[in-house]
Amino acid sequence: MQRAFGTLALVALLVLAGCGQPFGSGGTDAPVADGASGDATVASDDLPPGVSETGVENATALLAAHRAALVESGFESAARRNGTARRDSETVAFDEGQRVVAAPGAETYSSRVVMSGPGTAYEFWSNGSVELVRAQIGGTTRYRRGSGRSAGALTSVGLLGSSVVGGNYTPTSVEGSGDGRRITLQARTLDEPSRVLPANATDVSGYASTLVLDGEGRVRSLETVANYTIGGREARFELRYALRQVGGVTVERPDWVGTALNGSGENGSAADGSATGGSVTGGSATDGATGSIGPVAPAGSGVARFAADSAIASAGPDAAAIAGERNG
Repeated sequence: MQRAFGTLALVALLVLAGCGQPFGSGGTDAPVADGASGDATVASDDLPPGVSETGVENATALLAAHRAALVESGFESAARRNGTARRDSETVAFDEGQRVVAAPGAETYSSRVVMSGPGTAYEFWSNGSVELVRAQIGGTTRYRRGSGRSAGALTSVGLLGSSVVGGNYTPTSVEGSGDGRRITLQARTLDEPSRVLPANATDVSGYASTLVLDGEGRVRSLETVANYTIGGREARFELRYALRQVGGVTVERPDWVGTALNGSGENGSAADGSATGGSVTGGSATDGATGSIGPVAPAGSGVARFAADSAIASAGPDAAAIAGERNG
């Protein structure tokens, strides 16, 4: 069971980093869904780093700005992704969700990811001195000390990067000013379907993606949908990300932290009592999105294997460093 915990934890960490999508060959250009607005004329002074009047020109710069702005302000975000993929010789559904609440500096945070397997959920909490992890796998709960989430993982750089790199985005509107500025971009075609959709996806249709940014480059929301065929079955991919709050965020210490520190849970002793300092108060990090990506395969095969692929690596020479950079 300890080995299983480690394997599942690895997949969970990769999902948090945005690497939980099975990337591979995909379809070709597909039309945007009905109702998408046309191109708009916008001024470069209105746009965040990496974005020009014609679209996303430098994904690395945009994602770096998103990460830096969120780390500075603190934030709460939620994401959910679902679809169908091939796992070895099987066609399986995946449905995974995550919620993150991080204080300014992103050293104090609480995160929850719900993913593969019945009753499989991971919760992460850090007070800046220690990170603790609670894993609930089936009817078993385990606790351990973590190594700390990177700023890229907390800010979903990899998850967002797959869509930003894969789609051909064009600015359609700029509204508001100052903190209220919102830049909307829509993708009508997929430049790199393999970055967005599961490996071996074909017959792509109905692709549509809407990306909303603020003036500093934060991704305020992202919605991506597409239909495709995989393993002889028709399937639909959906990705939805929302930045629920910027600034004024504090992180609540979960009830299970005391149990983890005291080592009173099953195989629970993974942190020592010296890590109890630095209490965190304020907002809540409860009720993450729920779902499943089907049975968990051993690391290196099937569903676990696609977690090892990083879409963000293709965003530019510095993108992998952005995604994996430690907090601070």
